[in-house]
Amino acid sequence: MVLFIASVKPNISNKRNVEETVEVVKKLKNDNTLILISPHHFLLNFAYYYDIEIFKNYNTKNIYENINNDFKASNILE
Repeated sequence: MVLFIASVKPNISNKRNVEETVEVVKKLKNDNTLILISPHHFLLNFAYYYDIEIFKNYNTKNIYENINNDFKASNILE
């Protein structure tokens, strides 16, 4: 048990550094950039950090559809 407690690392990255990823996307994006988001459920994470207003501006019935429609104008596709 002591060995387990001494070796456990609870803050291991799950390689989903969304905030940092979105900052890089924002820096590299221009008018000709097409951004593809995958998998489907990652759209909510991306929307939260990319544009909080788009994230807030949804209803629970069609959440993915509403966010997709808002993002399509910016060449961000799922």
